Amino acid sequence: MMQLSTLRKRDLERRHLLCVVGLAMLVAVSPAWGLEVWFVRHAESEFNVVDGPLPVPDEGVTYPLTPEGVRQAAVLGARFTGVEVDYLYSSTRLRTLQTADAISFRTGVPVRLAPAAVEASFGPAPDLGRDVLPIFRRWAEGDTRARASEAAESLEDFKARFLPFWEELVDAYGDDTGRLVLVTHGGVIMFMLPELCPEVTRAYVMERPVGNAEIVKTVLENGQLRCLSWMGEPLTAAAD
Repeated sequence: MMQLSTLRKRDLERRHLLCVVGLAMLVAVSPAWGLEVWFVRHAESEFNVVDGPLPVPDEGVTYPLTPEGVRQAAVLGARFTGVEVDYLYSSTRLRTLQTADAISFRTGVPVRLAPAAVEASFGPAPDLGRDVLPIFRRWAEGDTRARASEAAESLEDFKARFLPFWEELVDAYGDDTGRLVLVTHGGVIMFMLPELCPEVTRAYVMERPVGNAEIVKTVLENGQLRCLSWMGEPLTAAAD
């Protein structure tokens, strides 16, 4: 009959092995020894459903959420039930503020304003089909100075506006291990993340445009942003 001390020794070895395996699995699946940053695109707004040129410039309190957008924002907010959020930022456009408010309602975290995170400017009255999508394609192909009109932003202008704001966030929260949520626009997510994440390319984002009320999850580790998932699709290597 095996001695009791031998049984105890084997039991301790087995428990130790289980602890090591459990820790390894936790490290493998957990993104966060750094600050998680979730980029959220606003829910559907009147800006997204205009047929033809915009009737008024995209500024101030224009282009609120559509009824479908209100429903999407409510569903998005419900996804944050039980999710710890430490910081919640929003572009200053009405559609992003309405979307961020749904998240704030669920999490209890107040919304902070991020004027630099508004959508790229395509001029005072752009046509989404005629101006916006063709400019996105030209940016993706490397023509970073292309613009829809003289009054519009190029990708270089867009970067010059957004990236200093990003650097401020890194300076303020880069050493944290919590979660920051930024409610912003499709253009910001699709064209600023390739500047920040090695895993994301402009070709990749053009193949997978971010839908309304969708989330792109990243983590900031030692000053470097790493993309974890794109609308729920994991990213483990540089996307082609």
